[in-house]
Amino acid sequence: MQRWSLYLADLPASLLRLIAATHRISLPRRASVAERLTLVRQSLCRPAAVRAVYFSSTPEVQAAAQTLRTLPRCLSPEAVTAQFGAIRSLAELRSNRAPQTLAEQLLLNGWLLPRPAARNHPACYVVPPEVRAWLPVPLSVLDERRRTKDEGRTTADDEPWPALHDRNDTERFDVRMRAAPGCGGDPAQTLAVRAATAVLLAAAATPLTIRCSVRPTVETIRQVMPYFGDQAPDQVERLVVWIMPLLHDLGLLAPHGAAVAPAPRAAQFLRATPSERLALLRDAWIRAPRPEPTLLPVRASTAGLDWAALRRRLLAWAEASARYAGVPCDAYPALVAAFGPLADAHTHPFRRAARAPWNQTTAQAIWHTALHGPLAWLGACGGADAIERGSTEMWSCDANGVVTVPLAAVNADLLTLAPFISHVAGDGAALHLQIHRQSVLQAQRRGQSLPRLRATLERRCGALPAVWAELLAGASTARLVQRTVVLYEPGHSTTDPLQTRSIRRAIETVLAPGIALATPGKEQTLANHLVDHGFVVHESAVPQPGPAPAPADMTPAEITTLLVAGAHYRATAPADAPVGPSDGLLRRLRSSLPPELQSTTDALLEAPAAWPERDEPPSPSSDPLDPAALLSIVTQTIERRGTLTFAYQGRNDPAPQRRQIRPLRLERHGAVWYLFAYCLGARGERCFRLDRILGLLDPATKPEPTRRTSTIVSAPPVPPAHPLVRIWMSD
Repeated sequence: MQRWSLYLADLPASLLRLIAATHRISLPRRASVAERLTLVRQSLCRPAAVRAVYFSSTPEVQAAAQTLRTLPRCLSPEAVTAQFGAIRSLAELRSNRAPQTLAEQLLLNGWLLPRPAARNHPACYVVPPEVRAWLPVPLSVLDERRRTKDEGRTTADDEPWPALHDRNDTERFDVRMRAAPGCGGDPAQTLAVRAATAVLLAAAATPLTIRCSVRPTVETIRQVMPYFGDQAPDQVERLVVWIMPLLHDLGLLAPHGAAVAPAPRAAQFLRATPSERLALLRDAWIRAPRPEPTLLPVRASTAGLDWAALRRRLLAWAEASARYAGVPCDAYPALVAAFGPLADAHTHPFRRAARAPWNQTTAQAIWHTALHGPLAWLGACGGADAIERGSTEMWSCDANGVVTVPLAAVNADLLTLAPFISHVAGDGAALHLQIHRQSVLQAQRRGQSLPRLRATLERRCGALPAVWAELLAGASTARLVQRTVVLYEPGHSTTDPLQTRSIRRAIETVLAPGIALATPGKEQTLANHLVDHGFVVHESAVPQPGPAPAPADMTPAEITTLLVAGAHYRATAPADAPVGPSDGLLRRLRSSLPPELQSTTDALLEAPAAWPERDEPPSPSSDPLDPAALLSIVTQTIERRGTLTFAYQGRNDPAPQRRQIRPLRLERHGAVWYLFAYCLGARGERCFRLDRILGLLDPATKPEPTRRTSTIVSAPPVPPAHPLVRIWMSD
């Protein structure tokens, strides 16, 4: 039988209305006493209501509620006044409901109720037993009880409980949290930060293949596995599958067909401190738009579940479990006593069932799974608050070509090293990156800059060992252009590469001294053998002949242009002019536009004379550039770190726009070239397609393409469609 409802039934009607008004319980004016008592009991006498009132109260009220646990059930008015302050009369409380003391606040909460005098019992104040049972128990109190029980001693009755807002208690909490097993450490050593760094480095070395759901393939997991030498393979697999969608949500991975590569924002992410990176990953995990079925048991119900609310609660519980003096896995009963059940109306706001979403066994299994999964990877037991060493530590290089990078010194310079790495090993303290001569040549073949690598190593490692001079030395070059092979006299080798059996198999015939033809279909094999013999191979950017791409659909800007042009033609065309576009065609074109663009187009079509005056679109130079000349101009601008101004036709732009940029790098995907640059107008990094550049706006400043002078007799002219591959080799 509930004693709380009996105590409420004995209260005066005016005090019951004051308690209902404090908790915003609506009581009808003409309701009977039983109806008023039922409404108050249904709204107030519930464990969830007690926890909600407790956590919404001030720290002083929470400390006073915890003090009620140590006092007798019946308290005299003098003891209440001495402990919590005086209580005014009902008339004064009705005139001013704002509580003046802690005792009045406990009274209006319904936790400290007056009892009238009876025979052999004077008037007193009582604490309902349900309030004592349903009040949250702070973890610090549980720690003290457990410690005293283990030591075989009891706490004195007159010893006050520590205040939750006490500064000394907060300091003890910080010390205990840092000393808790598995909760301290450097944020750079958390598995989430390590996994994000490993995925970005592996994607910088070679694009990682993914599935349609942004989940990694088996080959991708195999490429990232060496970065975690101190972890079990199954743990690494779960970690990579979990981290890659989060990196995609943060915009750190740019999709390229069925693979991903580091986006421009990846360098900014690696420049941040480990704590900032960990905070970004935590926020991305909370806001992840997809469910996480591996976090729940097979039969756990997901009806009405708010995943963001559940992840926030799990993170809060994990950070609070650091206060528990024991293994965090054993802290589940203490956390339930302190914060209530894991699943309630906040985590399942769309559930209509009256019973709890999960039972205690299911909720405890979810807690254990999260504690050994995302919570452990994110260092949720205090890892983000640990003192970090920063990124000022130096890298180290040894004579075997191994670069050791401490986890606390990870930064954006690792993206420069990634294409030159041949082997990776990692542990809980550092990354060990192996660089060979062949890996350096292969990176140069893909267009990576060797001087940039040398400058990065000297800046991060200091003076390099003497053996690194040979590792980073220049090499002879070879260039592949279709099928004609032009071999210059090697400058770093005393033997002719054509005498090597592996190269002779890929050569069809020798045209002249230093010139040969490659066997069709063995161009890549020839390039690999040349790299093995110490040559840097440059492949031409001439696109291979193939079927023409299918025409793309019209953009909204193109459709709007056709609509306006059709309306202008029908309004201004003479009577004997050909018939213009039909009404049905114009309606079909208009229906394919977005709603906001439809309204704007309708306004222009209704009042053509009232069109606002707009600035003339930038006109490109009179002599348009061919793709090869434009590619040469952009390459020279990148080398001299200059700026370009051109007219650019965006996909959704109705007219060409003037863009002033600072080019950064070029990338080719299929037959399309992409230019990554810093846009001075937008003040951010942007990506442009070279085939959408209509021309330079300042042709007078257009640089002339430089031509390489050579004393070697040039190769005989080859028709454009001739399927030959040319290779030039020079010192």
